[in-house]
Amino acid sequence: MSSLKSVTEYFNNVYDSIQGLQSDINSEVKLCADRVTSMAKEIASINKQINIIEMTGTVANELRDKRDMLVDDLSKIVSVETKESPIIDETQPDRNTGATRFQVWVAGGYELVDTYEFKQMICVSRAEGAPTNQNDINGLFDIKWAGSNYRDGDNVAELANFSLDSKLIGGELQGLLALRDGNNNQYFHGKCPAGGVEQKTDGTVVVTVNVTDSYLQDMAKCTLPAEGSIKIGAKYYKYDSWGYNGESTYEFRLNPENISSIPDPGTNVSIGYANSYQGIPYYMEQMNEWIRHFSEEVNKIMVTGYTSDSLQGVNLFDRCHGYKLSRRVQLRAADFSFRVQGLLLPQRRELYSELGCS
Repeated sequence: MSSLKSVTEYFNNVYDSIQGLQSDINSEVKLCADRVTSMAKEIASINKQINIIEMTGTVANELRDKRDMLVDDLSKIVSVETKESPIIDETQPDRNTGATRFQVWVAGGYELVDTYEFKQMICVSRAEGAPTNQNDINGLFDIKWAGSNYRDGDNVAELANFSLDSKLIGGELQGLLALRDGNNNQYFHGKCPAGGVEQKTDGTVVVTVNVTDSYLQDMAKCTLPAEGSIKIGAKYYKYDSWGYNGESTYEFRLNPENISSIPDPGTNVSIGYANSYQGIPYYMEQMNEWIRHFSEEVNKIMVTGYTSDSLQGVNLFDRCHGYKLSRRVQLRAADFSFRVQGLLLPQRRELYSELGCS
């Protein structure tokens, strides 16, 4: 029994270590976003200095070299495209003003700098209770696209989203997102059928989702949080619970207090996004899947036998979050624990004490 207890402690520790790694990578994502913003601001400032000098007829070589170095450094973080074009005096089209318009696009099409104006990459922590993966740490960052006038404390709901699922991000940021969010393209997605949205008498909205991928029809592979954020059509909603019928249909319950409009049926539904890389979420899911099968099979064996003192066999692995089709929260390595279930007879109290279980 001490060996089985060591197994649970091992997986608990591995789970914590991997979550710690995800937390470190998440911090690196914010550092990248902050560096992009800082470089954008500096490039816009240099553009102004270059134009002031070159409008006098002098070439600002040192400033241009400095700007080129910044663009090179920026390209290590994200993919970069630039364009420089002369500024024309509309009243005298043939006159050379000496000024130029310098534009920078990043991540496959986001305009970061337009001469003297620049954008900011803002990291926003996902709300508590709104994860997209059962194994993710709290506070993973989403990235927003803000103007140069954005300040800390402003309403982030008004900011444009930066597409984390784009394959054109490039550079260090793409690599960090792959490590942090890589799920081997295995994420929850399906279709809400016509008539798949029902509002109950208490105001609760139930959304039915049909799935076709085999990994979504295997609860051993489940990564859905007990509650979280779900995208229905083009809008995001918060669900309080979910259920699965064991075949190809899920139901999500939306709390009426968090609903500004009823979702439209006949739309696509998703939680999280696809990332083809086998990153931390992928390996967490693999570990949990093994644990679910292992604990289930060991428990099946143990309940068919008897203890050395002729007591009926019991489950050795805690199934309070157990691997059952009817459970909404599936066993994770963090929850994996070893204990004898059943009545606390005197003999079992002694065994609990020996195992260090509560």
